[in-house]
Amino acid sequence: MEQQPTGGEQKIKEYINRIKNGESKNKTLEGLPLSFVNAIEKGLEIDNKKDSYMHIENLQKTQKTEFERKEREDSDNKKIEEIRKELGVNDIDNKKDNNIEKYNISLPNINEIIKNGGGQLEVFANGKNIEFSEFVITIDGNFAEVMFIRKKDPNQNKGVSVPIYIELGKRLAENGITLHSSKAQYGPGHDLWLKLSQLGFTEKINGGFAFKNEKINNKELKEGSLVKYQGKNWKIKEIINQKYEVNGRTEIRPVYNLERDDGYILQDGGVKKFIFKDDFIID
Repeated sequence: MEQQPTGGEQKIKEYINRIKNGESKNKTLEGLPLSFVNAIEKGLEIDNKKDSYMHIENLQKTQKTEFERKEREDSDNKKIEEIRKELGVNDIDNKKDNNIEKYNISLPNINEIIKNGGGQLEVFANGKNIEFSEFVITIDGNFAEVMFIRKKDPNQNKGVSVPIYIELGKRLAENGITLHSSKAQYGPGHDLWLKLSQLGFTEKINGGFAFKNEKINNKELKEGSLVKYQGKNWKIKEIINQKYEVNGRTEIRPVYNLERDDGYILQDGGVKKFIFKDDFIID
């Protein structure tokens, strides 16, 4: 049975906490019996040692995390250089992968997957079915991710992964959806996204990768502009400039309300809904 602290011990802890919370040490100890003063001093010394130990331990953890992040980044850069040599490129404008031209990819059920918010992808290369035990896509709004992927025959159509992902990213982007890498990337999957990045199709974001959607960013949007949102055609009904707090600064960003051909205005719970331009693509 755990021994309960005595009244004196509880009082000593109370004095220690008061001092640690900013109360004057001299004022707190004034008039206390010598035994109390010695016990409080000893308790403060022990707590200080504990705090120092915890600080060092947390610092070591932070340094370890930073070291691992830097190590991963260095590894990524090394891989990129290896890929550059493998592809025989010296600058960003000359990047190519012969497999992109070698394989003509079609994804016959991609529209159904977009409609259902995910599913098992069917893939054809040069008119022939590539059988996958798993090729599962999940879609949440304008965010898509490949959850599981495994070919039935690993030796079939070697080098086809890059053109498949390029076609998948393109078809999703046509419906206002961006393909992201999964949070857990290991081995070949991580190398695949590195290669896509080196080829200029993806960019690093939030510790992972995402396909670039350059169709949006360099176009002027105005009322009446045609866009795609969640796989459907809309036109911009209204544009307003909204204030946002970003990293302690106030920024003005345009947001957009959309209208369908049938006159339905984008709304949420009966309230007009405004979205950022990154949520859709220009038709």
